[in-house]
Amino acid sequence: MTKNTIEAMPLERTFTIQSRAVDDEARTVEISFSSEEPYERYFGSEVLSHNPQSVRLARLNGGAAVLVNHDSGDQVGVVDSARIDDDMKGRAVIRFSKSQRGQDVFQDVKDDIRQLVSVGYRIHRYKTVEREGMSDLVTVTDWEPFEVSIVAIPADATVGVGRSAEELLETKIKAKQKEVHMETIKEEVQVEAVTFDATAERTKIRTEEKNRTEAIRGLSDLHDLGDLAKQGISEGWSLTDFNKKALEVVGERNQKARTESRHSGEVDLSPKDRQEFSMIRLMDAISNPNDRSAQNRAGFELEVSAESQRGFGSDFKCRGEFVPDSLLSGKRDLSAGIATDGAELVANNLLADSYIEVLRNAMVTAQAGITILPGLIGNVAIPRQTSGAASTWISAEDGDATEGEAQFDQVTLTPKDLACYTEVTRRLLLQSTPAIEGIVRRDLAMAQALGIDKAVLYGTAASGQPRGIKNQTGVQTLDLAAASPTYAEIIIMVRKVLAGNALTGTPQWLISPAGWEALSTTPKQGSGVEGNFILGENNRIAGYERQVSNQVTTEEYFFGDFSQVMLGEWGGLEINVDPFTQSLKGRIRYITFKTCDVAVRQPGSFCYAHDGIV
Repeated sequence: MTKNTIEAMPLERTFTIQSRAVDDEARTVEISFSSEEPYERYFGSEVLSHNPQSVRLARLNGGAAVLVNHDSGDQVGVVDSARIDDDMKGRAVIRFSKSQRGQDVFQDVKDDIRQLVSVGYRIHRYKTVEREGMSDLVTVTDWEPFEVSIVAIPADATVGVGRSAEELLETKIKAKQKEVHMETIKEEVQVEAVTFDATAERTKIRTEEKNRTEAIRGLSDLHDLGDLAKQGISEGWSLTDFNKKALEVVGERNQKARTESRHSGEVDLSPKDRQEFSMIRLMDAISNPNDRSAQNRAGFELEVSAESQRGFGSDFKCRGEFVPDSLLSGKRDLSAGIATDGAELVANNLLADSYIEVLRNAMVTAQAGITILPGLIGNVAIPRQTSGAASTWISAEDGDATEGEAQFDQVTLTPKDLACYTEVTRRLLLQSTPAIEGIVRRDLAMAQALGIDKAVLYGTAASGQPRGIKNQTGVQTLDLAAASPTYAEIIIMVRKVLAGNALTGTPQWLISPAGWEALSTTPKQGSGVEGNFILGENNRIAGYERQVSNQVTTEEYFFGDFSQVMLGEWGGLEINVDPFTQSLKGRIRYITFKTCDVAVRQPGSFCYAHDGIV
């Protein structure tokens, strides 16, 4: 270690702030930043001389920075004044910034949370006295303080925000070298250091750095935290620090997901709460608004309904109670005393899993991949490009290019209500063994779903209906020569969609059971030998998947990209009660409403075929 090395190295000392020296109005604090107390260094026991001639105060009195943890990028104030007192101590008055960061640190100082201050200084001249059996006494006779820092712990030169990997490596090497025992230090004389294997230390530190970055990248890939990982690697975060910040990001992401789910009318319920939600208690409460016991029994259900509605804001109006879609498992009268109308449900030892649901048509449009937009609020307008800019050839050398502009319009979604109802006797509500509420809720929900499904295909845009695919302007059409299409007509349907540059996504066929039978027995050409039918053993039609459902009218066929269909939903299922219409029979009518609309982004993505008889 040479004299010049000691003089060139920035050093630090730490002292305690005295709370009584705080001026709240001026935002200043008086600190003692130095003394002649010996301080053990790797080169000996250091004493800072406090003769006025030994301390260069010009930089402090010139408005030196007040930092946090010696970070030059984290300035929170300035030094107003500095002096050396008769008690051989250096003192300064520091003033904190009005910025939010400055106010936060100042408040921590006032609250005795941040009590340590550290001064950074450089040594210009010193003298050394050897002491037998003790470390050498190094008296600094000329030194210069240049910044003051509020610190949590005495500064550690091996860490720092914003350093590159190589800077961090070099810092750690220097720190390791400081720890090596020095044999002798003499005044202004070179010394020899014990041999230090810097190459091995570099290899060790690089290995640690590689392990750190790989661990951070692994967590980032698992939780999609690319930006956070880049920041953590560049700023030298430890794996523990990265884990803490990753948990914060993932937690905020989950909270956002929960918030967004509320806008679709959903409520964050545990599996147990979902199981305990009772449609019957809710029906009983809305059927008997003046029955306090009924209201108390349905307290949980009413609160779920209210919470679900709150997610939509003040514009959402519900005429009855609201049930989220996730709690539903659709006209049908149920009675405890009439065969097939509910009497089979009243028995002493009837098992819940013995109940067989009424068969329903498959929800074919959902299986085909329509796009569902839940949680809408108000009318929705979606921009659509109807044509693109066109290029032209220039006929002459100095001719002008012809202007071509893209054209746009809008696809709109406006709320439309679909309603259905069921009637339930009071006795059935009391007696049914397999929970009648499960049957009622599934029946109501399925009827609603199938009504929407039908509207996606055949909605007329009249009498409150959405406009379905069949009635969309721009949909390709084909009049079939007979009830069943030929293979040539099937190919024509595909060609029509291809010609409109609309054959994207995953096109599918929607056909009826009668259509499935016809295509399975109609040969492509010639005789119907095995493998020669339009719908072969691979269950594809002209190479494309098919869906079969009674939702499709017999002798009608749909082909296209169903992801172009948008089903907008405003909330879940609204349920109202009518206790009067069938009151003489003791029946209660429950009416449900589902608010939704259908739009098609690119009608040319579809071809609709029928036998020409409308």
